[in-house]
Formats: sequence, C-alpha cells, structure tokens
Amino acid sequence: NYNNRKDEKNIYLKKDASMSLIDITSMQFSQEADLSSKASYDITLERFSTSDDVYRLEVKNLPRQISYDFTDGGSKVTKIRFAQGINVKKLSLQVYLPDRDDEQVVIDQPIKFQVEAINSANGESAGSEQLEIIPRGKGKIEVRANNLYHETTVGKEVTMDAIIRNGGSRRLDNIRITAEKPLGWDVIMEPNLISSLEPEKEEKVIITIIPPKGGSVGAQEVRINTEAMADNRKVDTEDKTVRIQVNASTSI
Repeated sequence: NYNNRKDEKNIYLKKDASMSLIDITSMQFSQEADLSSKASYDITLERFSTSDDVYRLEVKNLPRQISYDFTDGGSKVTKIRFAQGINVKKLSLQVYLPDRDDEQVVIDQPIKFQVEAINSANGESAGSEQLEIIPRGKGKIEVRANNLYHETTVGKEVTMDAIIRNGGSRRLDNIRITAEKPLGWDVIMEPNLISSLEPEKEEKVIITIIPPKGGSVGAQEVRINTEAMADNRKVDTEDKTVRIQVNASTSI
C-alpha cells in the first residue's frame, strides 16, 4: 500500500531441482471410526524436484495397537518412486482400530499422528502431514439362554432365563425385550426394559411363556427380540427363537 493505492504482483516460484521435497496432503485429515473397524485417508503426494529418488512411507505416533497399510490401486506399498514427468501421486492410507479401548486408545479422544515420506538415499524426511483419528465405541447386544427347547402340556406355562449382555465397547441405553408369539399365546418378560447396560455387563431376564388353555398340541415357536440405542445410534440386535413342544395333558 502506497499513497492510498494498493499494488499487487504475482510471483511465480520455480521448483528447485536440488531440493528433494514432497508435499503431502489429505482432505480427510480428521476421521471417526468404530472400534474393530478402519478409516481410509486419501493421500496426495506432490514432488517438488526432478530427482528420481525413492521414498519410504511411514506413519509415526500411532499407538502400537493400531495398524496401517498404504495402498496404490489396491496393492500394498511401502516405498514409492515418481515416474519421469509425473510429479503427483495418489495413495490410500488404511488405519485399523483394535477391538477394545485402553489407556492409549480412548473412546471419543482424538489420536494425532503423522504421515512421512523418508528419502531412502539420505534417511531424511522429505515431507509430512498430520492426521487424526477419533475412536468411537460400538454397542453390541448378546442374548444367551441355556435351553431354547421346552416341552409342556396344554395350558401349562414355561419359565426360562435369558442373559442380556453388552458385548460392545459403549454403553447400551433403553434395551427393550419383546416377543413374537403364536396367536392366543402370552409372553411375560421381567424386566422388559433395561434402562442402561455398561460394556461387559449383563442382566438376567425371566421369560414366562403361557400357551392357551384350549390350544392344540404340537410344536410352536416364540421369537425373543431385543432393541437398544448406543450413542444415539440403533444397535444391531441378536434375536433368539424358542421352540415349545405342547403335549396333550394326561389323566390318571
């Protein structure tokens, strides 16, 4: 700015052939991923030299529980070399989260790490980019029952226990247990609603299945359904089918 006038000039910066520099960028520099899943980062590497050096790809500051792969068109790569006249290369970085959280992999806490291109000739870093991954917990319902087959007589109820377990890594909320039953049958759940269940915890549910007094004999099925939420997301459910053999009552 001079004398109330703004003057602008465009300055073209040429690439220095003597410098071995790699510019590494990723548009998805911060991603969320559930435990036991993976996150994919599109990596762009731009060469700022005319050399044909070989570069080794490394990821630093990731906890040892987290593994990774660089892929180029589906093939795993650990080193790259730019072809003559080609200065831009695109790769994919796959980051794999472990099944469980711990002191280093904390749910909802960002983990920052660096992607580096190391010049194989001198062992120096030619370029780097900082990325981050945010582990997310995942709720999982497990339903266990010692016996899914019962015999009874017409009108006589069957009582069984079922264990509802949180086999995931995030608290389950509003767990509802319902039943799909034959016409005229009745099923009572105690309780039929579990307000919350922490990971690795379980709750016992008493299920009473009541056939109709005037019902027919034969085999019937009762389906036990569960539904729940975890972190405001619907959890995949695990349903169980109970088979009931109804026999005719005998008189002495």
